[in-house]
Amino acid sequence: MKNLNLFQKLFLSYLIVILLSLATVGVFSYRSASSELNQLVESQLSQVVGNAVNHTDLYLRAYERSMISLFNNNDVKRFIDLPAGRTGILIMSSIR
Repeated sequence: MKNLNLFQKLFLSYLIVILLSLATVGVFSYRSASSELNQLVESQLSQVVGNAVNHTDLYLRAYERSMISLFNNNDVKRFIDLPAGRTGILIMSSIR
């Protein structure tokens, strides 16, 4: 540094100060943005999971309703109560 003129010394010192300031601001901005993105992702994931649970519950309720209506049907009850080896052809022919 002794053989540099005044302009080069000032330029180098200001360059170092500016680079350190930019690095500090960059690290702070990166950490802040990273934290915000993590919170946003967590919020979005919990919303997606909530929606999946809701849709699964609705599907299971519809399935349960259809199974209840199916098992309340007298023809289905007679078919289920048939002895082993018998088919439901006789039941269906007796309905007509």
